[in-house]
Amino acid sequence: MTTTPQTAPAATPPVTAPAPAEPAAQTVAEMTVAELRKLIWETVAEAINDLVGDPDEGLELSEWAAARLEKASADRAAATVIDSR
Repeated sequence: MTTTPQTAPAATPPVTAPAPAEPAAQTVAEMTVAELRKLIWETVAEAINDLVGDPDEGLELSEWAAARLEKASADRAAATVIDSR
């Protein structure tokens, strides 16, 4: 009797879950009041920041200005409050 060599069954690739789909865009009608308020708040804050922004962003503070701020801060900390009762 001849024996045929048995071959291992072909390896099947592991089953993986499909990648999650992008969430569907939520309509305003589907939002809770809290979600809508958050959306409005973030939108207004972004618009204000775009309009106003920080004009000094990215600039360095001069040594003179830094010294002036430190002196003003120290003067304020050292100031005594006069009771005007």
